[in-house]
Amino acid sequence: MARSFVHRDLGGFDHGPGLDQPVGIGYMTLGSFVMLALRHRLDAVHRGVTRSAFVLPRDMNIAAFIRAVIVFTLAIEFVGALLLTLFFARAGTPDALWNGVFHSVSAFCTAGFSLFDTSLEAYRADAGIVLVVAALSYLGAIGFIVMSDWWRWVARRRAPSLTSRIILRVTFWLAVIGTVSIALTDAHLAQMAWPERLLAAFFQVMTAMTTVGFDMVPIANLGSASILLLLVAMVMGASPSGTRGRHQVDNGSDLLRCGARRAGRA
Repeated sequence: MARSFVHRDLGGFDHGPGLDQPVGIGYMTLGSFVMLALRHRLDAVHRGVTRSAFVLPRDMNIAAFIRAVIVFTLAIEFVGALLLTLFFARAGTPDALWNGVFHSVSAFCTAGFSLFDTSLEAYRADAGIVLVVAALSYLGAIGFIVMSDWWRWVARRRAPSLTSRIILRVTFWLAVIGTVSIALTDAHLAQMAWPERLLAAFFQVMTAMTTVGFDMVPIANLGSASILLLLVAMVMGASPSGTRGRHQVDNGSDLLRCGARRAGRA
């Protein structure tokens, strides 16, 4: 969980997005995709490991899923890089194209590396950069199963799975409740104008839920209650088969339901 609380100056270590990419979508996924490209099929070992790594249902076509992961990743990162380049250029940021590409890949892969000494704190009033980075991070964290489900719903009108619906609902309400709570109660954010306060609160909750690691305000300046809420968001905020990993939305919702049932029986 440490990476959402610590950002590092990469000015002397410009590793580029190429190292984030395989970590974000998984070395096994990339290896399986290469095997598909070369052999047009997967062996039993790659199918089994991929199914286990992404927590896939038994009836899902592994080869089609892997192709979809690669296509979704490249398409989303391309659009994100284009938008961030435009917003960085509008803000007068040097090397806008490189910063756009770098931060798009870093956000979608929930790597959280930034080329700026203070992460993205200088852009907390820039709604374009805040919302694009947040969208990229959420898309990476909610998981490829959800994206695949909703693509099938749009293209074929097939209803999304129960898992996808739970993930999206819990993610939405965690984001809303966390943003409103921190915006209304945190003393440090109270010094900002309302639009900037809401953007900062929304972004800090997002960065905790996805553990992407970007900052819009220094974490040390937030109150104890805000930090506790962010810790809860970090535990519950990501989804199976996403780029984040760790604890998951569906596990968190299961814990809440179990707790509610026990409370009802007491």
